[in-house]
Amino acid sequence: MSGFIKRRMGRLRSGKNRRIKHQEEPRTERLTPGIKQGVRRLMSLVLLGGVCVGGHAGWQSLYESPRLQVQRVVVKGVERIGAEEVEAYIGEVKGQRMLDLDLDAMALELRQHPWINDVTVRRRLPDTLVVDVVEFEAAIFVSLKHVYVANRAGNLFKRLSSRDALAFPVLTGLSVDGTEVDSERTREVVMQAIEIMESVGEHGDVLGRVEEIHFDQDLGWSVVTRPSTSSGGVMRVHLGSLPLRRISIAGEVVRELKKMKRDPEVVWVDGIKNPDRVHIRLRTARSLKQAAGMVAAVR
Repeated sequence: MSGFIKRRMGRLRSGKNRRIKHQEEPRTERLTPGIKQGVRRLMSLVLLGGVCVGGHAGWQSLYESPRLQVQRVVVKGVERIGAEEVEAYIGEVKGQRMLDLDLDAMALELRQHPWINDVTVRRRLPDTLVVDVVEFEAAIFVSLKHVYVANRAGNLFKRLSSRDALAFPVLTGLSVDGTEVDSERTREVVMQAIEIMESVGEHGDVLGRVEEIHFDQDLGWSVVTRPSTSSGGVMRVHLGSLPLRRISIAGEVVRELKKMKRDPEVVWVDGIKNPDRVHIRLRTARSLKQAAGMVAAVR
């Protein structure tokens, strides 16, 4: 009997210990995947909100900083026009916030200037506005209803003004119709006139400085030059419809006349009457018969 009691008591002690041990173990509750994802999202939103608030405060401080106000305007690429004229076109910008400036609107306003072909306006932080200007390059005057200034591309980019202080040969003979100013035909004629002007310039030692280039739809081209050795002023050279081929002939003829101490007033190398002959009218001719009788063979 005593053995039975001892075994019973041992089992009771063993069960009690197991219950106590079970009670001492901490209880843990597991979060579901959905709850965990929600917590992560909440933390991300809180972090993002903090970054946004901090970034906005920093941006506002930078935006309102006196260091980001225009203190200088740097103008580059100008020769014909002054920097102060460029600043007048863009208006008073000094003291304005750099980030408030509409650079495209400024560039558009500057392109209205007759001498400005292209322009770029950019910021140089913290306080400088840079204006890069590309001016038109004048090459010749063109006489229509008014006298215009044209560039090498044949574009008549402005009317000639006394303030321009320019000296170029003038192209005459074009239509006086104002609609011809921007026509493709006008641009072609202007570019050809510039080519003739430069070709005559290669013989400038005998033909002189070009003062006028005349275009005639039927008779072709002629140039008025001022030879440096001429005693009577200008000389007119008729070149016809193929002027570039005839300029060198005119140069050879006038060179020979200079050697003979003859001063030509008009030279016809246009080949209209006879493609193999050159006709000359001397300035010192004493009679119409003598003036019309000077004929030279084309070499």
